[in-house]
Amino acid sequence: MTGSRFRFSLDPVLDGHARSVESAQRALADAIRATAQAQRAVEAAAAALDASSQAGEGGGPAWRLQASARHRDAARTDHSRALQALARVQDAEARARRQLAAAVRKHEALSAVREEAEAAHRASAMRAELTVLDDLAASRHTSLSMGR
Repeated sequence: MTGSRFRFSLDPVLDGHARSVESAQRALADAIRATAQAQRAVEAAAAALDASSQAGEGGGPAWRLQASARHRDAARTDHSRALQALARVQDAEARARRQLAAAVRKHEALSAVREEAEAAHRASAMRAELTVLDDLAASRHTSLSMGR
């Protein structure tokens, strides 16, 4: 097939969208890691809270019970903070997922436009080539019929 090579004027934009998708994928991976880390922190804080609760059950002198209560309160605070941190990173992960989905949609939409433009270019080139072949066949037919 002869004709010009296909050029899509929005290729730089398409490349930018591809980079946006890659960036959003990295951000989501980071958010997933942060969520897993926060989940482990919650589990560790819950275990510490459970251990501090069990440690205070044995009774004993008042100073030991007070120390146990302070330790339990600190463990409760740590657990609460870990839960809050987990909620924040889960929100960040959800945002990262939405941003990735939006970036993918934009990239796919522009890719579809590119594919349509490329298909239109191929069809145009094929029509042009067919016109050349038709003209060639017509001129050959004309020259053969004149030669009789």
